This record gives sequence, C-alpha cells and structure tokens, in this order.
Amino acid sequence: MKNSVVYVLHFSFWILIGFLSYVIQGSIFFWNSEGVGVPERLFIILTIEGFSIIVFYLFYFTSPFFLKRIRRIYFLFAIIIIIAIGHGFEAKYIGNNSTYLLEIFSIYTPILILIFFAFIFRIVNKWLRDRIINSELEKGKITVQLELLKSKINPHFLFNSLNNIDILIDETPKIASEYLKKLSDILRYVLYETKEDETELAKEIAQIKNYIELQKIRTTNSHFVNFTITGEIKAQKIAPMIFLPFIENAFKHSKNKNIDNAIDIEFEINEDKVKMICKNYYEENHLEIEKNEGLGIETIHQRLNLLYPINHEIVIDKTEHWFIVTLRINLDDSN
Repeated sequence: MKNSVVYVLHFSFWILIGFLSYVIQGSIFFWNSEGVGVPERLFIILTIEGFSIIVFYLFYFTSPFFLKRIRRIYFLFAIIIIIAIGHGFEAKYIGNNSTYLLEIFSIYTPILILIFFAFIFRIVNKWLRDRIINSELEKGKITVQLELLKSKINPHFLFNSLNNIDILIDETPKIASEYLKKLSDILRYVLYETKEDETELAKEIAQIKNYIELQKIRTTNSHFVNFTITGEIKAQKIAPMIFLPFIENAFKHSKNKNIDNAIDIEFEINEDKVKMICKNYYEENHLEIEKNEGLGIETIHQRLNLLYPINHEIVIDKTEHWFIVTLRINLDDSN
C-alpha cells in the first residue's frame, strides 16, 4: 500500500473518532452540565482525542510483538480486565461512587475498541503490503521469464536450420541464400524487435512465416504444414513472440512429417482482435511436455495474464492424436 493511502486512512479514522468523541462523550457527560463552557468542553474533547491517539499508536506499533503469539493478546486483555475490575472496586467501596459501572464502561470500552482497531489496522496494513510485495516479486519473476521467452529460440531449430542451409549451399545456392536471409530476419527480430513491449502485427506474422518456411526444409512433404490468414493486417500492434511458442511446440511434437496437414495454423485478423488456431498431429497415446525444456506452456499463460489480463482467451484441447491451441487477443486498449 502506498504511504499516501495509509496516511489518508489514518487521518480519516481520527476524524471519525473525533466526531464520535464530540457527539457521544459530550452528550453523555457535559453538554447539559451547568457551569461547563465551550472552551472547557473542547479541552475535554481534545484531551480524550489525544489520549485515544496515544493508546492507539502505542498498540499499533507494538502489535507485532503481541501478534507473534496469540497468548500475549490474551494476557494483554486479561491485564486490562483486571485493572478495570480493580478500578471498579476502588470506585465503589472506597470512593462510594454509585455510577462506577458506567464510569468503567466509558473508560475501558473505548480503550479495548482502540486496541482492537490498532491490531486490525496493523494486520490489514501488513496484509496489503505483503500482497504488493508478493505481486511485485511475482511480476518481476514473470518479467524475467518474459525476457527469456522473448529472446528464446530453440537451439535445435538454429542448428537444424544451419545444417539444412549448409546442405542446400552445394545443391541450390540461390535457395540456400533465401533461407539464410529468413533465418537472419528471425534472429534480427528476436534481438531487436522484442526489446519493445509491442511490435507491429505484420512483423510478427512475417517472422512466423519465416519460421515455418525454415521448418519445412526438413521434409519433402509440401503439405506437411497448412498456414492460412483471413482478414487484413493494418497497423495493429501485438506483444512480440506471443504466438511463436505455440507454433514451436506444434513442430516439436509433430514427429511424422509424412502426414499431410499434420500442422494446421490459422490466423483470423480484425482491426481490434486477432485469433490463432494452432493444431498439430501427434502419434503418442498421450502428449508429454518435456520437463526442463524451455519455459513451457505455464510461463506462456503467465505472460498472457501479465500482458493481456482481461483481453485474452486461450483454450487448449487435446484428443487422442490432436493438440489444439485457440488463442484470442483483444488488441483494443489491452496494454
């Protein structure tokens, strides 16, 4: 919680306490008392307020000591009750005060209430501060993961691409040069474009196309991947590397490259939203996401929650042979 908010809460609390003291205490004891002028009344109110502030902050700042052990709180209230009983005994049997119960009630009940509120303020303040600290730590953790994810390209993809391009250099140098340019574009995009929070959707789609083309070098099946785009790409902005991890996973788990349309990637683009459906075939009876390999789907979820907390929807479906990711992002005021 910001300090300014804490100060406002404390100030408001004492304004309320002062008002209650002015109305309740005054009406009970001296508004109708003869011989008590306005200055005396205000002096009594300020005295009560000052005493209340001392009691409140005495226990506000010492509350961590009591809250560490619940027995200490019991002991504190037991002492206050014992003092109140002693006060009542002295008032009744020594001072012959017939209204001693009202006196005890008027003195010790506010004290107990002030102690209670001091503890509540401290507990709530600590809870809110802990939440903010934990939120900042979690945000920092996710931000680090985000930076790793944005700058991450699977090393196997790089090695395979370079090896395949190396083979093409002897066979078809011109094609090899084109693929080398695609790889260079991806590396340049990852190194420079991903430093910003947003990039042009057109650039993101272009690098996805480059990635797919480089992956297709590894198979002679021209129908292995189906990639389609509907809608018009204009000046839309998107967080960089938001789609590629899903596409990378699709290629990683599609082992059989002889199957037509084993990977199907569709983009539906509107002015203020984009939808991606990434579908891949796998032959295992169940899909196992390898541990300790990359940052994983969970981190991608965290990144989406961080960047598009209320402006994204992701659905992951898994059948016997198909893994399907549907991601919708609202681009309008999403960041």
